[in-house]
Amino acid sequence: MAVEIWAGQRAPAIVIPEGGDDIELRGEATSFVQVKSRREHLGDYTEGETAGHIEDLWNRSLCSAPQPQRLELVLEREVEGLSPLNDHPAVRWIEGPISTRLAKFNGSSDLLRRTSIVVATSPQEWAIGLIVNRLNCAPIAAQMCFAELLVRVGSLADANGRLASENYRGVSISDTETTIRDVMAAIDIDAIEQALMNGVCEPVDFLTPLNDPNFYLGVDVEPGHIAAGLVAERPRSRSALVAGIEQRRAALIVGPSGAGKSALMWEAANSLRHTVRWFRIRRLSAADIPSLRQLVRTFRASEDSPLGFVMDDVGRDGPESWGALLKEAMSVPGVVLLGSVREEDVTLIAERARAAEIRADPDDELAERLWRELREAGMTNWAGWYEPWKMSNGLLLEYVHILARGQRMHELLADQVAARVSDPKRSLELDILRSGAWAGAANAEVDASRLARALSVSEADLSRALQRLIEEHLVRSPAPGAVTGLHKLRSEELLQLTHQTILPTLKTSFERTVASVPATDLEPLVADTLSARRLPVPAVLDGLISRLEGEQDARALASALRGLGSGRVSSGVDEWLDTPEARALPRTQIGSAAMLGIAGIDLSSLGIIPEVQAAADRLSQIKGSPEDDPRRLLMERMSPSALSAVIETADLASLDDILAALVGMPLPAAVRTSLVQVPEGLLNANLDLLGSLMGTLSTLDSEIASHWVAEVGQEALFARVQAETAWAGPVITEDSDDGVIVRCDLWYVAGSVQENPHDAVVGLCELILALCPSADIAVSNAITASGELAGLAQLPLATKRIPRDNLPPPSVPQWNRRWRDLISRRVAAPSYSDYLARGVAILDALVPTLEKVFDAHFRGKDALGNLADKLNALNADTEALTPPTVSSLEASGAGHEEANTAVTKFQNLLHSASVNLVKRFAMLPNQAGAYIAWLSDLITDADTTIVEEPWQLIGDGPPLMLNRLKTLLETLRLLAGEAHENKQAPTATWSARGKGARVGNSVRLVSLSARAAGETRLAQRKAGIERLAEEAGIAAQFHLRVNAKGILPWPPADVLALLPAPNIADAVVTLAEQAELVRSFVDPSIHLTIMPYIEGVAFPALGKSGYQTLLPDMEGAAFWAEQLGLPQAPSAVVSMFGEVLSLASELGAMDQKRLGNETRPEEEIAARRSLEAAFERKYEELTRRLNAFDQVLQSNVSELIEHLRIGDVDFAAEAQAAIGGTSSNIAEAAGYVSLLLMSAEIGEMPIDGQTIKSVHTTESEQAVDGQE
Repeated sequence: MAVEIWAGQRAPAIVIPEGGDDIELRGEATSFVQVKSRREHLGDYTEGETAGHIEDLWNRSLCSAPQPQRLELVLEREVEGLSPLNDHPAVRWIEGPISTRLAKFNGSSDLLRRTSIVVATSPQEWAIGLIVNRLNCAPIAAQMCFAELLVRVGSLADANGRLASENYRGVSISDTETTIRDVMAAIDIDAIEQALMNGVCEPVDFLTPLNDPNFYLGVDVEPGHIAAGLVAERPRSRSALVAGIEQRRAALIVGPSGAGKSALMWEAANSLRHTVRWFRIRRLSAADIPSLRQLVRTFRASEDSPLGFVMDDVGRDGPESWGALLKEAMSVPGVVLLGSVREEDVTLIAERARAAEIRADPDDELAERLWRELREAGMTNWAGWYEPWKMSNGLLLEYVHILARGQRMHELLADQVAARVSDPKRSLELDILRSGAWAGAANAEVDASRLARALSVSEADLSRALQRLIEEHLVRSPAPGAVTGLHKLRSEELLQLTHQTILPTLKTSFERTVASVPATDLEPLVADTLSARRLPVPAVLDGLISRLEGEQDARALASALRGLGSGRVSSGVDEWLDTPEARALPRTQIGSAAMLGIAGIDLSSLGIIPEVQAAADRLSQIKGSPEDDPRRLLMERMSPSALSAVIETADLASLDDILAALVGMPLPAAVRTSLVQVPEGLLNANLDLLGSLMGTLSTLDSEIASHWVAEVGQEALFARVQAETAWAGPVITEDSDDGVIVRCDLWYVAGSVQENPHDAVVGLCELILALCPSADIAVSNAITASGELAGLAQLPLATKRIPRDNLPPPSVPQWNRRWRDLISRRVAAPSYSDYLARGVAILDALVPTLEKVFDAHFRGKDALGNLADKLNALNADTEALTPPTVSSLEASGAGHEEANTAVTKFQNLLHSASVNLVKRFAMLPNQAGAYIAWLSDLITDADTTIVEEPWQLIGDGPPLMLNRLKTLLETLRLLAGEAHENKQAPTATWSARGKGARVGNSVRLVSLSARAAGETRLAQRKAGIERLAEEAGIAAQFHLRVNAKGILPWPPADVLALLPAPNIADAVVTLAEQAELVRSFVDPSIHLTIMPYIEGVAFPALGKSGYQTLLPDMEGAAFWAEQLGLPQAPSAVVSMFGEVLSLASELGAMDQKRLGNETRPEEEIAARRSLEAAFERKYEELTRRLNAFDQVLQSNVSELIEHLRIGDVDFAAEAQAAIGGTSSNIAEAAGYVSLLLMSAEIGEMPIDGQTIKSVHTTESEQAVDGQE
């Protein structure tokens, strides 16, 4: 303001800092000026903030005597919603919402006239420009004048803080003139500009914007990029940097190449530009220090008017120069330093301890800003920032490359490689980098000790060279002694750059890397080399043979074979996808063809799409040709003696790995010969390992497998199965018309602790087939202690009869899975963000189109017309939409799960809800039930899609169109149901309603009418059931509940029948006598629940439910009671009695079959311990609760529990039979005691003998009826 007054830009006045306000101007009129600064990342001032500042200014002026005539608010940032005046660009007119807010202030009309807002974003640069224009001097001289004025104003501000208003001191026009003239007379421009003229430094220009269109593709950041607003702010890192400067007067930003060090450095300097006069160091040596010292003296650097030097990439010009400058600067108060340095150079800096070191770590905020800028500039196709940021592992260089595929990564890495190529002393670093990059590109690791031997260098030399590479972020050490790439993308680029020299060749580097990786990492290394076609197969085999014959390591052979097999899969997949048959398929049908082709299935007789079957047949042909299999070539080229030595000396686990790696090709002769000798210790090997090994061998060569079994004894192997497999019974073989059967049943006697019986019996079948190569079929059933099938008679829990061809050992599907997974990856969406973005684009076009089609249809217009082509085009788009190879949890960073590479819910929803939706609707009322069920599945898919897809990857939440689509699907389901009931098409039923509707409103009106019709029909259905019950003399209450997942009759609804009874005994009798009759009143396709109802209290414990057959369903009955708000009878003691009874039965059954004793497998022993602990705990709790009941009742409960605990009765089988309608004494006794407990729990009188006899008689009669 003092300079503006001096330059004639303001009316003459004395500038008083810290006067009546931040600044007071005393001239013909007095002005109060309030100044507000604001960090750039906080953005513009809001209307509310601005109004609040003005009110503060007004309040201060009103408290002043005399009051100022003018009021001015000076802001460092713009104000939202205010525009500049035409003749005063810096002034903002107070209008709009701000004026409205201020109108509430008392006296606002007068104050508003006297108030103005001035926006001053660069006051220092503006003042320096005024001095230059008036004096026609050099900018550097004007900067010095401004600095001197700044010192003087600062001194006055400090003094005024201690003075009364009448004694305030300020700066007049003459004071400003005198100060400027004194400075101009004292300075020597030539001396000042010596450092500038010599190119040592230059003033930093934060005003001239540098609008670089390729900025976000990766460039060296300049101050002009800050001025252009291109640099993404990093407030947290910048604050730490500024704090370092304030505390230590020097700060150094440390980080790897591409981490954004320069951007952060200039951002911090820019934030301090109002107080620090910044000069940029262009070059620096010891000889340049005197000229910089003169510059500091001439500019009169002080704590009140500091001078700053910025030095980018300190290590580039020699880190010793930074140390010299730092030492010089620390001797002069008021000089600050700011620099950046690559991580590998920081240890070379002298005087390092004098500067604060801040790491340049990118964060989510920066990642999102970069993505937004690139998106707005049209330089990235990514629909969101999070997924590519996660893919980059937080590395800024990789992140920008993933987003934009620019040249920045290549250029930076090329410079780093070139520095090593030109320096003979760093050739070892290049050799390490070649192997480390190759391993990193394959997601493998290099063993540092092995690498030292491969490169013929000492471990000390290698360690020193490796440390520099790690510090420069070219490789990393994930574990002690291990080396790999920092990121797959960086490694692939380095692999290419390091082999642009004539030597070594890629083949040589590969051989060194093969010799250096651990045995297990040969697999990914070889697989990647072949899949990426980095080397031909013969070159890969040369490297492998050298290691395998030299070391004769079975684990290395197995790993190499797996890698070669994966390479074969990759070439086979590439070949298949390039065939005419595969190219003719939509991308969404590739997976179906692959599934059929991999398994060799021919479904042409079933009318499968011919194109799909043709592609499947072609894949089977390619997959089944082993001639060019690199595994076979390796076996042929290896020395037979070396190969035999590896096979014969391998332990069983390694031998299992080798054989599994050979699945899919004929067993090589040399391997077969080596396998004739049965491995030592085969019979006593771990049973799981033995099963895996024998299963794979049976697949490769059943003759050798049978020979092994004959040598160790078939019965001995069967005995191990029964002895070491939890819950397994004896193993036997038998002949049948279909071949030899091997059988082993599963004792399913402790369901509360046993695993899924289906999985268990399948596992048993797999094991006994592996150990019995002569068997053609495996049979296994889950059975109770008495040998009965576990489960209901009509629905056994688990019973399996599996031919050998249908149950191959795990090694076979593992290879098939490699084919399937690779094909899925080849046709998958490139990312989850891409998949969601394309899906949303289809959705946004699809839903309005469908709404128009159905609206026209109900208004009696041409339903398709010109929309047919659009629907077909959208259908084609959905056929091209494939899911990504990453799961939604993994893509969003929420966890890990297996990716769905088949058909996702979202994908199915889009594909189904297009042409098929319209076609099937047009067929109504035909196939209405199937259409309703299909729509229900689609509605479920919509709900799942809304909840489970990671929408945050591309936006703030699920797209609104999903809810619109779901609403449309629900409407169509409603209309399909009505079409079924009316036996005519929806348009025929609702023609009048639809034709009278406005455009876009017909579907809604028709659906309202249809919903009303459904409600009427539901009421009629209830009335019909009640009428039938009344005619039959049954006094039941009926309730209906809409079942959203039901189908027909429409509307689908579940039914509850409440049977009133005076007491529990009568309730049991009534339920037994009337259940089937009540069932006959209700359509058999409707789910019915029957529950006794005693004196206004529901008894879910006695409830039954189902369709044709009613089974006990306490949980379902309780849910009904809860929904209707019915009081429920307590059943805690009855439930606990049932639990204890079940536990006692399970323990008794285990005792009877000697399961879980100390000689049995640990799984059984642990299950028994768990059962015993649970039984004792719950039995004790039950006994404690029974203390409040009759002694006789307590005795009955204990006797029954102890009887079952002995195990003389197979209670599980008896209970299953009772549910099926065949009762027994023990089942009746358990039911009787349960009724006693229920009666006691609700406080009823004990059941008399006559009642009990009645209950028993009824149950016996029911049993006879059931048998009949």
